[in-house]
Amino acid sequence: IIGLNAAGTATLGNGNFSGVYVADASGTLIGTNADGTSDIEERNVIAGGFGNQGHDIQFQSNGGPATIAGNYIGTDITGFNMIAAGGNGTGIFLNGTAGVLIGGSTPVERNIIGGRRQGVFFRVSGGNKVQGNYIGVGPDGVTAIPNEFGFQGNSVGNANIFGTDGDGINDATEGNVISGNTTGLDLNHGGNHRVAGNIIGLDATGTIAVPNDVGVVVSVGGVQIGTNGDGTSDAFERNIISGNTSHGIQIDSGGTTAIVAGNYIGTAANGLTAVGNAGDGIFLNGTIGAVIGGDIADERNVISGNGGAGISVDSSGNTNTILDNFVGTNASGASA
Repeated sequence: IIGLNAAGTATLGNGNFSGVYVADASGTLIGTNADGTSDIEERNVIAGGFGNQGHDIQFQSNGGPATIAGNYIGTDITGFNMIAAGGNGTGIFLNGTAGVLIGGSTPVERNIIGGRRQGVFFRVSGGNKVQGNYIGVGPDGVTAIPNEFGFQGNSVGNANIFGTDGDGINDATEGNVISGNTTGLDLNHGGNHRVAGNIIGLDATGTIAVPNDVGVVVSVGGVQIGTNGDGTSDAFERNIISGNTSHGIQIDSGGTTAIVAGNYIGTAANGLTAVGNAGDGIFLNGTIGAVIGGDIADERNVISGNGGAGISVDSSGNTNTILDNFVGTNASGASA
């Protein structure tokens, strides 16, 4: 228990710095090794970030591999109550690291990250994976423990993966639940990031709205949201982006060549029931070169039940491509 009292119920913050500070991340394990022995007992409860730094866990340069798994970060020992942090109030801060795995593919590896300005924050960090976590919701997958940003970055490196990597191993269980936050994912630096297999704006069952304001905001190039259509785990790469109080996905002018493929946007996880975003399903805001959909069935987005447009194109360039989506129907294409 780091940064709280011995009962794990109230803050006793660790001064003007981080709860856990790692100067060389190589080989570091924070939390469980998921070997089936005492995995739950290996959980850390870390809400020690306070003052100007405000990081619960900080990795500082000198890359991975490293793992942060099975912890309660920003909450009390129950995982349901946020512990107030000062300053930036970041749950996990990677600064110049690569090869870090946050979470994993099994429930015991799931980090609960809530009550922070940024649940996860990257700076100049690429090649990391954020998998299987509950970011903005408690251990039951439905009780909101809001972060302002589920994920945000600053001068982020390239090719971070949020959700499944689609390699055919444990892909069905690598997705995150990113709900209850002001912004779910804010991808504003770096490029070529991948967002796949996540539930964004709903509970862990994919049926009940636990809204972010905006589900995903993209303002960097080459981001892939959903499947790559390579025939491996394409269905598991589907994001469910629904129930948010503004847009499901917003791609701004910097989000050139973004690909949005194979997702359910505005429906429950079954693709049959509307749990709409209150705004547009997809909002292209000055975007150039985006591709919405694809030329095989697994790349088809179902974009339905939303309070605004299914797809809104505003002041965007003339090189966006929208093809083979179901807009206004369920996943079968047969019913409204």
